[in-house]
Amino acid sequence: MDMERRSLSPRRQRPLECQPDLPVVRHTSKFQSLARMSVVKDARSNGFGHCIPVSEDVERSRFRRARDVVPELWRGYYDARRNVNMRPMKLTPVFVAVLFAVGTAILSPQASGTQTASGWTTLFDGSNLNNWNPIGNANWRLVDGTVEANSGAGFLVSKASYADFELRAEIWVDPAANSGVFIRCSNPNEITAMNAYEVNIFDMRPDPAYRTGAIVNVAKPMSMVNAGNRWNTLEIGAKGSRLTVRLNDMPMVDVQDTTHARGPIALQYGAGTVKFRNVQIR
Repeated sequence: MDMERRSLSPRRQRPLECQPDLPVVRHTSKFQSLARMSVVKDARSNGFGHCIPVSEDVERSRFRRARDVVPELWRGYYDARRNVNMRPMKLTPVFVAVLFAVGTAILSPQASGTQTASGWTTLFDGSNLNNWNPIGNANWRLVDGTVEANSGAGFLVSKASYADFELRAEIWVDPAANSGVFIRCSNPNEITAMNAYEVNIFDMRPDPAYRTGAIVNVAKPMSMVNAGNRWNTLEIGAKGSRLTVRLNDMPMVDVQDTTHARGPIALQYGAGTVKFRNVQIR
């Protein structure tokens, strides 16, 4: 039989038989299929038969030949092999809706303000009055990161209500100004010292008993401090029945009272020039 095979010319030899004991390598992409078709075409043109060997080593040798014959298919084959597990994600309508809802929640301003890592929520940052409802006729306006008024009379009332909290705000007033911060307001449409706690900023109050730093009709100030012509930091604490006030880090009030339990916060304009900035709560 060896003599018979040697006597045949290469072009008249019988086709090679597939080897059944070798593992079958399946096509994993259209690029591999096209590359193997090019190998078959090239093998036929050279008289080596049309049966494709399926062993890994022989497969590599055939793809080397395909690389030389069809470079584009070679590059496509390896691109497909490299990205076989990187299929594009299906964007179903439900998935798109969820993404939109999450993005909207993150990017849109919330009625309660922006919360910091330390737990403070900014109610006014100088850019807008989204967290406040104006009542009265005070001429509130935004100027250089502050909200200020110098005529009329009225309040900026928070949209949210609070029971126990810490509040801090920076306030500037001229010496003749009448202002303050009202907390736990019972009626957000009508703010008075009778239906809320009024933390006063009023240096020239005719009755000085409840001047700057006092809670009107509840507690007199511990110290005589003037707030006029400068920025002041006002800190108010309300926890259960305990109410505290600090002005420029000085204790002004520490009292127990149960008259008002919960309600919005109101920034007051009564007279003179009044400016607020950096109003935060936690």
